[in-house]
Amino acid sequence: MKLSEKDKAKHTLTDCEQCMVFDASLLHKSSEVVKKDSLVGACQNVANIILEKSPPMSKAAEKNVENFVKVFTPIASQKLGVDIIKTVSKPKKHYGNFDHYTFEKEEFLSALRQFPHGSHVNWKKLGEQFNLTNKKGERPANAGQILMGFAQYNKINTDQFNINMRVSNRDYIQRVRRAKKRLSKGLTIPSTRSAKTIRQDIKHQIDNGVIDLGEKIAPSQISSNYIDNTGRLM
Repeated sequence: MKLSEKDKAKHTLTDCEQCMVFDASLLHKSSEVVKKDSLVGACQNVANIILEKSPPMSKAAEKNVENFVKVFTPIASQKLGVDIIKTVSKPKKHYGNFDHYTFEKEEFLSALRQFPHGSHVNWKKLGEQFNLTNKKGERPANAGQILMGFAQYNKINTDQFNINMRVSNRDYIQRVRRAKKRLSKGLTIPSTRSAKTIRQDIKHQIDNGVIDLGEKIAPSQISSNYIDNTGRLM
C-alpha cells in the first residue's frame, strides 16, 4: 500500500496506533507480529468491520461500538462468567492486597463489630491502635482508608458509622474551604469573606432559625431610593 509522506508521518515503526484502527501497513514491524488469533488481531477485525459501516470519529461509529458492547456483554457473561459493565466501571482500590499489610486483624474486626450504630469512628486512629504497617514496617498515610476497605471486605457496613458527618446514608458532608490569597510561591493566607457572602450566610441562618431575632414588636415597611445611570431619582 503506497502512502503519501504526510500519511507516513502518522505511523510509527512499532506499536503503530494508526494501524490499530486501520489495516496494517508494511511500514513497520508490528504488522508482522499481529496474529489473527490474538486479542489485538480480534480487536482489529472488529474495528475493521465497524469501519466498513461507518467512518472514523462519527456518530455512526460510536453507535456501532455501543452495539458491539451490548452484543458481547451477554456472551462474556455466559461463557466467561464476567460482567463487563461492572468490571470496567469497578472503582479503583487505593490500598491493594490486604496481605501486604500487618495489623491485628481479628482484634480490629471484633472491636468494630461491637461499636453501636451511629458511633463516631476515626479510621486513622484505629490504624495507630491496631498497629497497621506496610511491608516496609511503616504506617501508610492512607491507614484509615485501608481499615475501612478491610472492614467492607469482611461484610461490615461502614455506612452505619459517622452518620452525623453524612448528607445521606452514604455521602459525606464536604467541608467548605475558604479561598486563599497567594502572596508568593508557597505562601498563602486566607482571603477575607465578601460582604455579600456574609449577608447570604446570615440570611440563611435567620431563615433556618439558627439566629433568633426575637419577636417583631413594631414591624415596619422600608423603602429605598437610588439614582440610575441617567441621574434620575428612582
